[in-house]
Order: sequence, then structure tokens, then C-alpha cells
Amino acid sequence: MSPIPTVSGFISKIDSKGRIALLQNVRRRLGITPGTEVEIHEEDGKAVIEPEDKPDQIIADLETIIEDAETHRD
Repeated sequence: MSPIPTVSGFISKIDSKGRIALLQNVRRRLGITPGTEVEIHEEDGKAVIEPEDKPDQIIADLETIIEDAETHRD
């Protein structure tokens, strides 16, 4: 069964092994690719799935932002 769209997301069934499929456009927006580690936690009675923070990537992104800011500082 394919995921069913709703107003705020989609409905998907959990399979017999406890797995759930995330739509491709959701994975793309969140940067989730095969092998991506995700954090799963409960928040206000809901399951929340978030990509695990990657410190090296965060640092690289911040360095790029700083370099861009210095370049356009004139």
C-alpha cells in the first residue's frame, strides 16, 4: 500500500519488521539518504524522526557561511 497524503503529511503502514517508508520528497528535504543515521524520539506523545547531526558537516557549513560573509563585507 502506498502512503496516503493528509493535510500535514502522509499515512503509511508499519510493516511486520517495524519498518516505515518515508516518501522520497521528505527524504530529499531532510537530507536522508541510504545509510543516514536518524534519531527517533517521543515528543508530546508523537514519534519524531530527525537526521542525526553531523558535526563535521555543521562545521563545514559554518565555515562556508563565514567565508561568504567575509567576501561580501565590502
